[in-house]
Amino acid sequence: DPIKMATYGWSNGVWAAAQGGVLLGWQKSLSGSLAYSVVTVLSNPISVANTRMILEPDVHPSLRSCVATIWREEGILGWCRGLSPRLLKAVVSGAVTFGIYELSKAFVASLS
Repeated sequence: DPIKMATYGWSNGVWAAAQGGVLLGWQKSLSGSLAYSVVTVLSNPISVANTRMILEPDVHPSLRSCVATIWREEGILGWCRGLSPRLLKAVVSGAVTFGIYELSKAFVASLS
């Protein structure tokens, strides 16, 4: 989550500076999509190794052997397995999550 929040804050800051003002809701949602996507891409290799170790415990008895086998047999593309559906989920989840986050923040601020 720290990576998501940092990416979200950075994206909002760059975008606001580029357009010289406050961001609209859809722009903040797009920043949320970017934040979730970054984390998804960074964590996908861990997910691939975890899935392989669960599905094939005899082939991959340890994390070290799993990593070595994937690298040797599939190369860098082996770490990208399943990335497309995970990215699709991340884009939608990020937009919805940060969209609701910003609406909630505005609502709570309006109560004061």
